[in-house]
Amino acid sequence: MRTKILIVVMILCLAFVHTPLASVHTPRAQDPAPAPATPPSAGPVVALSMIVTDKDGKGLNTISKDELRVFENQIEQTILGIEADERPVDYVIVMDSTGSFKEFLQSAVDAAKLFVVNRRPQDEVAVVRFAGSNTIEKVVEFSTDGAVLQKELDGSYVE
Repeated sequence: MRTKILIVVMILCLAFVHTPLASVHTPRAQDPAPAPATPPSAGPVVALSMIVTDKDGKGLNTISKDELRVFENQIEQTILGIEADERPVDYVIVMDSTGSFKEFLQSAVDAAKLFVVNRRPQDEVAVVRFAGSNTIEKVVEFSTDGAVLQKELDGSYVE
């Protein structure tokens, strides 16, 4: 089963299950040193999906469990491990082919082609175009073939 973008999956052990949400706190220089980790309790293991960003909002591809702290009800939880989510992602590029978009079409095509070139090989892309509420069509079904995707994007036009 394919998934939408999920960047990092973190597995942790929560001792208290009565609260449905855990909050994430990233350490700062003025924060006190974390308390020594206690052995995981016999409680449930909970998986959290999250997108990790730096202070400028840019996504981070790597992070260690020592760089992250998770709290539930102000109690720090034990992080058992962190792993990147490598599942394939399905994307749909929707091209505006209306007359009002004519001056922007080439820039949109260039951006879409750049996206196709920079995706991971296992990620699938479909292309859809619309020229009005009664003209919506699939240009390319989901595909991993970058050459086919780029060729079809190059054929984009305004009605």
